[in-house]
Amino acid sequence: MKRTPLMRKISIVMIAALMTIAPSFDMSVARKLRPDAVDLGGFIFQAIGRTISSISTDSLTLSLLFFVMMWLANRYIFHKPKETKVGEYLLCGFLSIMMLCASSIRATESIQTLYENAFQIVKALLFLAGFFPLLLCAIRGLNELLHDGIKLRCITKWDKHPFLFPMIVIAVAWLPHLIIKYPGVWMIDSCLQFRMYLGMTDPITPHPPFGTLIYGLIVSFALSTPNPNIVYFICTLIQTAIFIAVLSYSLWLMQKHEAPMWMCWLALVLYAISPSYVGWSMVLVKDSSYLILCMLAMALMIDFIGDRKGFMSSKLRLLLLAADIYLMILTRHNGVYIAVPILIGMGIVLLKDKIGKMGMIKLGMLSCAALLLAFGTSEAIIYALNIQHVEMNDWLSIPFQQTARIVKLHGDEIPEEERAAIDQIVPYETIAQLYTINNADPIKWDSNDALDREKDASIYLNTWWKQVKRYPMDALDALLNMNVILFDLQDNFPTYIGLSDNTMYDHVYQYSFNDLSFYNREEIAPLNSIQLALTEWYYRFSDMPVIGPFASMGFCIYVMLMTMYLTCVHKRGRALLAWLPSVISAIFGLFCAIVYTRYLLPTMCALPLWFFSYHVAGQVKEK
Repeated sequence: MKRTPLMRKISIVMIAALMTIAPSFDMSVARKLRPDAVDLGGFIFQAIGRTISSISTDSLTLSLLFFVMMWLANRYIFHKPKETKVGEYLLCGFLSIMMLCASSIRATESIQTLYENAFQIVKALLFLAGFFPLLLCAIRGLNELLHDGIKLRCITKWDKHPFLFPMIVIAVAWLPHLIIKYPGVWMIDSCLQFRMYLGMTDPITPHPPFGTLIYGLIVSFALSTPNPNIVYFICTLIQTAIFIAVLSYSLWLMQKHEAPMWMCWLALVLYAISPSYVGWSMVLVKDSSYLILCMLAMALMIDFIGDRKGFMSSKLRLLLLAADIYLMILTRHNGVYIAVPILIGMGIVLLKDKIGKMGMIKLGMLSCAALLLAFGTSEAIIYALNIQHVEMNDWLSIPFQQTARIVKLHGDEIPEEERAAIDQIVPYETIAQLYTINNADPIKWDSNDALDREKDASIYLNTWWKQVKRYPMDALDALLNMNVILFDLQDNFPTYIGLSDNTMYDHVYQYSFNDLSFYNREEIAPLNSIQLALTEWYYRFSDMPVIGPFASMGFCIYVMLMTMYLTCVHKRGRALLAWLPSVISAIFGLFCAIVYTRYLLPTMCALPLWFFSYHVAGQVKEK
């Protein structure tokens, strides 16, 4: 049926209205109005009152938003790109449902409230009806941006000095942070590692042995000097300088491969001001090192995509890749799950392009050398430091949370045999008390690390599966409370570390490092309050308009999925090789004991590189 201009205008107005109110819905169960509904008129009365009372944004803001949504709907709703096909509807439908679940979890800690009564169902349907076209506009707008772009000019100095100019800009932007964060920040994980080296706790393998050695040597040497802060500051300077160099290298590659200037400017602005980069560059912990290595790996893969022959014939780039793979595996246990797919992906590209046997031989030698050296180094450190092999039950984080929620809600209904099976791996009497909505760590730490995985874990998992089938919605609630934050565009779980002297303040700042016995406490005392202010800025950054979402997990995940889809439909699949660190980190995030920005840094910080890889893959396709 052909739409008349009038019908199209009416449709755009209605869609824009739904797009306006959907993000402002509070998905809490609205209270009944009086009088209660006893007939059709009463039902309509309740529906109007409850639905409108659930709109949490004021009318003035909604009015302004409506005109923005009108523009978006008019531009994109009835203008479908040929290449996007039906998949864009499926992706937007999936993301709309996930956003609905996130809104319900945020409001009520359960998705069961979505169908608690007819009015909740109406509200949920309105939410979906508004978010679906909003996301559809987003993916079509992103498609337009990636192909048509925004015309921006390049500064002459940047054009003449493609590496040095961005390096200076980022360094100048980060300098105030470096001064305020003096002498650098340790956090609990790295503290545990150097305590192991110093013999203050038993050394165990859940923390990478390489970090235990490196951080232990740093602190051991620092404590032997008159002022340990100087040593920490030098280490912070080195880490920050390396990170700035890696970011500048990615911007240099953008100039080399003729990326649109809007991509270059977006990357430079984000690198300079987003706390996802600067907020972690001055924290001495494995997550910061791992982020740097992942960013370098992605930049190298983009260069490989754009210039396979040149890359494989360059000794410098191959050595840099080998060193990156080697350190990535040593820095985090899950580094191997990124390193190996990258090497396999490179091999597939070389075979497909028929680069030649020499390229495959070089890649094979590089892979074997990096992997063998990494595992050999790790085992040597374990032997030298007498580190005990201990396996934490991280892989059971989701079952633990689901069991704990079910026991907490239905403890009286749990049969004795199921209680006994649970008790073999987690003390049954404490599991409900240890249950935290979005964090499985308390239960994981209380679990039996010495369990027989073939026997005890198997018995427990059989019990867990029975309970999941018996209480499917409670199990789903437990799962979503853990990881639906990854799909929440309106909320974030920021994580930034700052020094906080708890002898000066009654309040201990969230995620602060309070053990200053390893520092020269008196020297950094004057910086304490300004450090708190800076860390607060980091935490609030994702709430800022326009630029803030780029430091939000949900926003970055949505952009990643949309760009991945566009990469596939436009047949630029090579770009996905550069995405592996981001995608694999996001997948691991779904199963983490707790989901926050610290674990998603390789995903969140790579957004400019996704666009860049899309561009480079397009250049290769045209050749």
